[in-house]
Amino acid sequence: MSEWKVLFDTNFWGSDREDDPAFEVGTEMERPLPTVEHPVNQVVSWCGETWKILSVYTCEKGLVIDYCKQTDPEELAAFVRKFRAAGLEENFDEELFERLQLENPSAPNVLLRMSRGEVKLSSQGSSGLHYMPVDPDADPDSDVAGSGLENDPVALACMEHYGLDEAFSYSISRAHFLWDEGHVEDLSGLVVTLYEQDAHVPGEHFTLTGGKQEIPLVHPFSGEKFMLHIDRIEANELPEEHLERMNSIRGADEQEMMYPTHFETVYYGVEPETGADQLCLKACAKGDSPMAKGRGSIAASSVAVIGGSCGPTSIFVAGKVKSEIHLKSICSPLFFEPTPVREWYVTYFVKRRADLRVELHAV
Repeated sequence: MSEWKVLFDTNFWGSDREDDPAFEVGTEMERPLPTVEHPVNQVVSWCGETWKILSVYTCEKGLVIDYCKQTDPEELAAFVRKFRAAGLEENFDEELFERLQLENPSAPNVLLRMSRGEVKLSSQGSSGLHYMPVDPDADPDSDVAGSGLENDPVALACMEHYGLDEAFSYSISRAHFLWDEGHVEDLSGLVVTLYEQDAHVPGEHFTLTGGKQEIPLVHPFSGEKFMLHIDRIEANELPEEHLERMNSIRGADEQEMMYPTHFETVYYGVEPETGADQLCLKACAKGDSPMAKGRGSIAASSVAVIGGSCGPTSIFVAGKVKSEIHLKSICSPLFFEPTPVREWYVTYFVKRRADLRVELHAV
């Protein structure tokens, strides 16, 4: 990789583009001005984890900040052993994925806010990558984390640029922020806050009868009790023009596809109503995959029409279940034929730790 450069409008992979002719001056994809690095190298401890604020970069548009979580490879190895012992590789679904994310030490699910005094800087997005120690001679089926794998070249460049200890694993993140008004090129008083996004914790399973139901729920962390009210279930089908629009955007050399169109909408409410923001409903069934027309072969892609072919979307709708409980709706996966989806489960949103505020002393 050539000289390390960070560009405001690109993610980590944009750092390796200085020789790309598409970024030559005068082209439609003219490269923004490169940023100036201000090393921070600040180590902080957060709930027993080691985090590092690596560098802040400045340019005319705003700030870019790199930070990372350091993990002992043995933690990853223990996680891999547990994963394989449970046989989850053969029985993988969304619920198991949620359970794994709760324990996966390399998936911190952490983002960063930046502020100056009481003013929060406007976030322009973030990206991330991973590094883990790799033994090229190890058995690919070994329980050692990183066995038989190769690291992304950009991850290796990050490790080299920041002088990170290659004996550890790292989840490296990059966040972008616009300057606050009147403070262009001003690095004084900057504070970053690490915050964990809500964890998704699988909860109770339940079976829909097709009619009205009341299902008692208990939050797995707080112990708070809720009543889930199922109001009704409606069978639906995607409109033909929606499918025509999907086929119209395919490439000239791509096969015309047949998409599953049938789904169900479940209308529900939660009492007390404050619990509605603490949970959502998810179908246990997996939806059908698209097929190439005339071949009967299943395509590898999924249908991202209603929250994905196997992931529902929740929206507010007009109406009430009883008293003042407002209804929400949730969509089942998509199928080629009308398919009742009766087995569902609850996912709770849980904030597992307090935010960590860090003053940037070195910039």
